[in-house]
Amino acid sequence: MKRKLARGRAKPDSEKRGTPGGIAFTLIELLVVIAIIAILAAALLPALSRAKHAARNTQCRSNIRQLSLAVQLYISTYQSFPPYANGAGDSVFGGWWNELEVPIAYIHGTNYFKGPFVYTRIGGIYRCPFDEGRVFSIGEGVGNGTPDEVRVPSRTSYGYNAAGIGMGEPDFPQALGLSRFLDRPPSIWGGTPEAMITAPSEMIELGDQFLRSRQPSLDGLINRAAAISPSVDNIDVFADPSQTPNKQQPNFIAHHARANRAFVDGHLESEDMSKPFGASEEQLRRWNVDHQPHRDLLRD
Repeated sequence: MKRKLARGRAKPDSEKRGTPGGIAFTLIELLVVIAIIAILAAALLPALSRAKHAARNTQCRSNIRQLSLAVQLYISTYQSFPPYANGAGDSVFGGWWNELEVPIAYIHGTNYFKGPFVYTRIGGIYRCPFDEGRVFSIGEGVGNGTPDEVRVPSRTSYGYNAAGIGMGEPDFPQALGLSRFLDRPPSIWGGTPEAMITAPSEMIELGDQFLRSRQPSLDGLINRAAAISPSVDNIDVFADPSQTPNKQQPNFIAHHARANRAFVDGHLESEDMSKPFGASEEQLRRWNVDHQPHRDLLRD
């Protein structure tokens, strides 16, 4: 009798399914596991994205802080701010980074302009981790008349408040790096003496290269000329034409529509670029040596 009972006992479910170790999933169980994994991934990916942005933004702010420190060291030596252009071969579009004597890593670009010119951009602390270049329209397209869109790098990722709000004015009385306060020859721009800064904690010194404008179509321009300002005199001076709107540019989106700014006293602030620029007196004062709005000099 015992032998018959042993022969007739029921087999476990695992043996019926033919799976080793007693582990098996039905289709419904498998779908439930996949759904749980998808939910966890959906919950974790935004957090990972925020963490990645925070890490890059920390690097960007660190770069700006180091550049601001280099400006302070320059001031301690020369008692004036570095000139925007040094008159030694540089055009009006740059030179302040060379004045700081911070190690520069040059990155050789490719043939962005379909010609012999090869663009050279600067790396190291001058290159923001968010910055891969501005989208720029070039040429006539391929047979359809639509310009090609290419990424063109800036000389640096950061702009210097070289002219306050007065870009285009002859003497730049409100500028940090485009002035003739030092009685230099007219062909050589001088930097503003430190003693002339009225409100160091309220004056923007340098930062992410986004410009401000009362005109929505110009607000948020990426200035490839390494200067920042709250108004635009000539769009061709500051940025290349593009079919991609300023606030839809990859750089702007990568920055989460915020611009890091260093002030003359060394502290950093984050400017919310998603808000329209109203050109209030408080906003304009922050760009000028004498801490006055100079509304009559706005060029936009």
